[in-house]
Amino acid sequence: MFSKPEYGWVWISVGDCRIEGSYLTDIPMDFLNALINSLEHDLPFSVSVDEEGIRDMICADRSGVFVIELRRGTAELKQAHISLEEFRTGIIDGVEAYFDQWVYDWELLDLDRGDRHYARRKAELESKLSTAKRLLNG
Repeated sequence: MFSKPEYGWVWISVGDCRIEGSYLTDIPMDFLNALINSLEHDLPFSVSVDEEGIRDMICADRSGVFVIELRRGTAELKQAHISLEEFRTGIIDGVEAYFDQWVYDWELLDLDRGDRHYARRKAELESKLSTAKRLLNG
């Protein structure tokens, strides 16, 4: 689902839809938080992605997975051709695949945050991944 995060940008592939996310939103935390909330409360999944000038919303429930592109006062709705189950597991797989980049390289606003910050971020991401996996599989 996620390409390797580089220089504060990541490609997000949702079925046949592809969007780009910037470091202005915390992509892995936002996606995991939305996934956990959706699974814990049996709610639709919804997350916002900033493309620096374009805002995308990704929404998913049992009826389908959708990408809404918001640009200059217009909205374009696209149905992503992916199952809800594939979408959910794609989030977990995508965060795990580039875990170190999400921990150490994603936040470009302040490059010198120190070991404590990264230890907390790593622990938080690990905890969210564990919770999401437990809810998805359990």
